[in-house]
Amino acid sequence: MRILFLGNSITKGVIGQSFVDLFKNQYPDWIIKNAGVNGDTLKNISDRVASEIETNGEYDFIVIEAGYNDIILPYLDTKGLLFRFALRYLYRKGRKPVNPEKFQVKYAQMISFIQSKSNSTIILTTLGCINENLSSVVNLKRVYYNDSIVNVAKDYHCIIADISHEMESVLKSGSQTDYLLNSLLNSMYFDKRKCQSNGGADKLSRKRNLLLTIDGVHLNSAGAMIYKQTIERQINAD
Repeated sequence: MRILFLGNSITKGVIGQSFVDLFKNQYPDWIIKNAGVNGDTLKNISDRVASEIETNGEYDFIVIEAGYNDIILPYLDTKGLLFRFALRYLYRKGRKPVNPEKFQVKYAQMISFIQSKSNSTIILTTLGCINENLSSVVNLKRVYYNDSIVNVAKDYHCIIADISHEMESVLKSGSQTDYLLNSLLNSMYFDKRKCQSNGGADKLSRKRNLLLTIDGVHLNSAGAMIYKQTIERQINAD
């Protein structure tokens, strides 16, 4: 089995728990490429998809996780001065979010290109929580992006791994905490270091009273397992 995982920091898995590593640990005979890049928007992922599929051969599955930063980066502009400085830096590095009204079109163009170059089965993941408080503004905005992802999957006969549904089911039955990237120093440095220690991601979650993430976005072990099992079901069902 050959699988390409395309995405941002959720896929990269250096901040928080890596769901891709869960696949690697359970299926050591599979050839798995982790093509997650921290901070990538849909545009960034789309810009590098050609090199990923053309230089690494044919995959059985291409799993795409995209859209978080298209929502989160504009949100950073509403936070403190340090976050706004970080946002300007990311913009200079080419991390430009795709506007909501253009998101579905841009996503569709990327999928059309992949299908013109590859016979791989494509799995699209919906976006999990952005803030574990489901009534937060960014989570409500996320619904629109997820609708766009589902529409693209239907139009281009891709498979949906509905991460959003699975995470919301857990959060609706538990205590929801209003927490989203509350400290730039934590987000850029301290959380990453903490997650490198054994059980570090889950320790951060417990400290912040979070169920599935370490900071409202990046995954703890429970969130990573949701990603792994939801994608795995679609792979096994194909």
